[in-house]
Amino acid sequence: MQLSRMLVLALPMIAACGGAQLVLKPPIEEQFNKAGIQGCPEVVAGALVYIDGDKPGGKDRMLRGAAQNAPDKVKQFAKAIRELPLDRIPGAQKYTSVIIEIADILAGAPGAGGPPGADSGPPPPPAAGGTKIVVQGLTLEGAQLSGIPDIEFDTGKDTIKATPMNGTTLALLLVGGQQNPNITMLRIEGHTDSDGDPAANEALGQRRAQAVAAWLTSHGIAANRLHPVGCGSRDPLFPNDTAEHKARNRRTEFDIETINGQRPEGYTEPCAPNGFRKK
Repeated sequence: MQLSRMLVLALPMIAACGGAQLVLKPPIEEQFNKAGIQGCPEVVAGALVYIDGDKPGGKDRMLRGAAQNAPDKVKQFAKAIRELPLDRIPGAQKYTSVIIEIADILAGAPGAGGPPGADSGPPPPPAAGGTKIVVQGLTLEGAQLSGIPDIEFDTGKDTIKATPMNGTTLALLLVGGQQNPNITMLRIEGHTDSDGDPAANEALGQRRAQAVAAWLTSHGIAANRLHPVGCGSRDPLFPNDTAEHKARNRRTEFDIETINGQRPEGYTEPCAPNGFRKK
């Protein structure tokens, strides 16, 4: 299709979706429709927000939109975006790097199979007994979700900071919960370092875990699927001997407690060391 014709056809869509990159919207929209996903959903809007410079916001929208579509179609769309002939689209060549970033985000969306060439390595050995965990788009160490950025809180408080990393983490958790209804109970653990009173640390960890659970329930995840737990300093990843080690020990962890109501392989008790974990 000629670029001029694509621009003409795209004008009604631009009006419907809001401001966008005139140069890239038509070819992105065209490939989106070829992948079998119709309309003007969050994936296309998120890609354009990402191109316009709001990368955290754009990524969040793309992931939310991807979760509403079949993984094979999202993966097909990601491949098509990566292969757009930007050198033949006037004014588009300068967007090569950002288009590759978008393709990688979509290819790595939960359920889409990961970016080209990604190799997560062999899965960890299963624990004795338990129900096999089968989930979409989630990386596990035993029954614990891994590869998810930590959630940042204000010092000594249970307020979730309004940071891009927190937005990404919460979006990943939300999409993971939406795409995997077979996770019937997810444990949210709040961990601290060893400074201060142990009981106070445990209470702070509990409030932080509850804050994450409250955010997820406010965005549609049923409260009866979430189990917030305050661990305090009971399960340190490192000795609490340096500022860096203490910072690593202050964290939020996510463990699958039940799959379809059954305890899964790799299950660990709340606040207990995870033998599958790679530090």
